[in-house]
This record gives sequence, C-alpha cells and structure tokens, in this order.
Amino acid sequence: MECCGEIREEHALIEDAAAVAMAMAVLLVQGREVADEDVGRLVGFGRDFVDERHYRKEERALFPALVASAPHPVSIRLRHLRADHAASRPYMERMPRRDAPEAAAEALAGWSRLMRAHVAEEDEALLPLAERTLSDEAKRAVVSVFHDVDESTPAPVAVGDLVDRYAAVPVG
Repeated sequence: MECCGEIREEHALIEDAAAVAMAMAVLLVQGREVADEDVGRLVGFGRDFVDERHYRKEERALFPALVASAPHPVSIRLRHLRADHAASRPYMERMPRRDAPEAAAEALAGWSRLMRAHVAEEDEALLPLAERTLSDEAKRAVVSVFHDVDESTPAPVAVGDLVDRYAAVPVG
C-alpha cells in the first residue's frame, strides 16, 4: 500500500474512535453509565494503536521524509502536529475516571475534538503535500518503516463493536 493511503485508512479508524469517545462523553454528561470495559478498550486503542503505532509511523517515517523533501513549508506544521500527539496523551490518562465522571467526560470529549481536528489537518494539508513532494523512493522508504512499526508493536485493540454500540447516541 502507498504511504498516504495507509495513513488515511488509519485516520478512518481514529475518527471512528473519536466518535465513540464523544458519545461516551455525552452519556456521562447526561449522568448515564458507560461501561468501564468500554472506556478501557478505547484507552487501549488510543495507547496501542494511535500512540504506539500511528504516531510512531508519522514521527519516524512520514514527518522526517517530508522535512527532507520540503523543509520550509512543512516544519512549522509538523511542530504543531507533534504537539497534538503530545497533547493527546494526557486525555488518555484522564478518561478512565469512574470516581469523577465529569473529568472523564471532559477527557473523552477533548480527545475526540483533538483527534478530529488533527486528522482533518493531516488529511487536508499534510498528506496532499506528501503525495506531491515525496519521490517514489522516499515513499517506499516510508512504507518500509511503517511495516517495521507494525511488526514491532502489539496488535491494536479492536473498537469496531464500540462504534456500533455508541453510534446511536446523539452527540450534536
């Protein structure tokens, strides 16, 4: 698979998880229960898939390749995207707060908003730039690192059933 296509597929999974997080936040704000196991699985997805796998691919392969091919137009944007990566981690830590549902709801909603904005920025600006500026050789090198990351990280926590379970929650 081509490097930008792989990132876009991962973004679709992250957007699904962001929708689940927002639905969970809405339920908690309404004073309704959200299963600890569901929150735990979402946190596992955020940790194992988003942080350990997806961010690693971007930070070890895609971002350096972009800097090498177009250093000036991309360096400020990449600094911002890396800051988003760092900003998402504290949300994960605060999500499983059964003793403080308001704090958990705030963390879930905050992570959801951050992920959606982050994915949109990458899909609309960064990935088109990569498609235009990276050489075929650079794209192959990026994909090679992607495969190394996939091989060296645990299989991600599946959240497809959570997407189905929380899809009916009105969040708007």
